[in-house]
Amino acid sequence: MTEASSSTPEKFFAAIVVPEPIQEQIQQLKRDCQDLTGTRAALRSPSHITFHMPFHWRADRVSHLTNTLRSWKMTAPIRIGLRGFGCFPPRVVFIQVEESKELIETHRLFTRFCRTSLGLLNAHYKDQPFHPHVTIAFRDLNKSEFNLLWADFGQRTFESEFVATHLTLLRHNSKEWKPFQDFGAPS
Repeated sequence: MTEASSSTPEKFFAAIVVPEPIQEQIQQLKRDCQDLTGTRAALRSPSHITFHMPFHWRADRVSHLTNTLRSWKMTAPIRIGLRGFGCFPPRVVFIQVEESKELIETHRLFTRFCRTSLGLLNAHYKDQPFHPHVTIAFRDLNKSEFNLLWADFGQRTFESEFVATHLTLLRHNSKEWKPFQDFGAPS
């Protein structure tokens, strides 16, 4: 590897990835969105709850990133309830995540860990509260497509739950996001 390519930044983010079989159910909802409007952006990552927004990290320092993340531990598994749909007009439709003290506190502790141990900031979101959700359509929707989707999904129901036992570091491969490393399982 050349010096220039070894320091080329790669893109990562940290999330709770929804497990199977719920993962496939949500992927089908994303395909429903694609069938209705042509939106495909949400299909480029597994269904997840973002814990740290995408960030760049030098390729030659990935082992430092993964080793540091392996040192972080959740205090306990978290029950995640998925209930109904919500939206951020005019571009995002999502499955609502029930907020719990455990989820909010785990996010707070992880965000602080990333800031102090890795120098990572959620800069774009620093003034916004954590709003856990699972996106099913975003970014490549125009306003009329959003309105069409929300007219449909705003009437639908969805209920599921799972227990989150770890976080996942996802890496972008220039086409889509792929799970790269799981970390944080309680001791």
